Amino acid sequence: KISKIIDISDIDDDVRMIITNAIYFKGEFVQMFDEKLTQDNTKFFENYKREKVLRKLTMMRKEKVYEQCFVDPSIEIVFLRYRKSMLNLVLVKKKSDDDHSSLR
Repeated sequence: KISKIIDISDIDDDVRMIITNAIYFKGEFVQMFDEKLTQDNTKFFENYKREKVLRKLTMMRKEKVYEQCFVDPSIEIVFLRYRKSMLNLVLVKKKSDDDHSSLR
């Protein structure tokens, strides 16, 4: 039996959002991904500091035009709505190069 995972004093606003996202991630997206298009991506972390820790990442793929509410030539942002929820999964990706160090 696990009695304590994290101390309440360690939970700031960022941690609350991560916990909320982890709970709601088990929910269904409004627009589901086709499992046949899911594939392993070994190049995603090639230039990232954690490449020795995580060498393979399973990627979901969907070709669709999404609603845009923010335009910036240097990044791509996708909002994925959860079914039966007011929360969205927000994904941010740099367009220009493979260096993810400037994303926060």
